[in-house]
Amino acid sequence: MGCSFGGIQTLLAAEHAPDIRAAVDFAGGAESWKGSSDLRARMTNAARDAKVLVFFIQAEGDYDLAPSRTPARETEKHGKPAQINIYPSVGRTQQENHSFCLHDVPRYGERMCWRS
Repeated sequence: MGCSFGGIQTLLAAEHAPDIRAAVDFAGGAESWKGSSDLRARMTNAARDAKVLVFFIQAEGDYDLAPSRTPARETEKHGKPAQINIYPSVGRTQQENHSFCLHDVPRYGERMCWRS
């Protein structure tokens, strides 16, 4: 599980790590997505090749929701389990919403569960 840059690393781990059972990507790449075609391609490829369940989580109002939506679609397109949850805005700024994983997870608690 990782948030922001850690979310990117989490998705990359899902592509290769045989010892993990699931990956939770909180807003991975949200600040960098638009400005880096290499990052977009790498995250999309990692989602396509994920070996484990991937759960994408972001708050509305984050810098960009595409880094969750695009890889989630790619994962599902290849018949692999993925889930995406976009929660309501938790702050007034993009940074406050991007920090959702640091401050607002307890508010949502049980709603942050994998649904099969």
